[in-house]
Amino acid sequence: MIATSAGLVPGDSGGPLLSAAGHVIGVDAVGSVGYASRSSGGYAIPINQAISIVKLIRAGTTTAKIHVGGTALLGVALTAATNGLTVNSAVDGGPAATAGITTGALLTSFDGQSIGDLPKLRSVLFLHHPGDTITVGYLDPAGIETTATVVLGDGPPQ
Repeated sequence: MIATSAGLVPGDSGGPLLSAAGHVIGVDAVGSVGYASRSSGGYAIPINQAISIVKLIRAGTTTAKIHVGGTALLGVALTAATNGLTVNSAVDGGPAATAGITTGALLTSFDGQSIGDLPKLRSVLFLHHPGDTITVGYLDPAGIETTATVVLGDGPPQ
């Protein structure tokens, strides 16, 4: 990121950051608002990095930080537990519930990867799209280890 003292304000994100010579050197990303809404600077993505990201998006390439297309949904509310993620609730008729995953289950793996915390699940889920079929490993509420095949649903835009 490029730190700038330019007067970035909310709404400037995505605009060009110009050098004193008028050359585009970055893409405005974060503005900082001080007392009485006066800008106190902000941050921009260096233009070479922004161009690399644009090329990946145009190619339809998904990475751990770039998501192209619809957002996948598992349809559960979770909390971290010692050995996985506890299902606090599953959306009725949602992908997890349809696959048999119920409240009280302990999710332990997602698409073959161990999931010990919410950031790990988000990063693995982010690589998928609505309609993808994945395998979820879990302990049911009785403690029986099992797996479920889940067809991911449509989630909110990211």
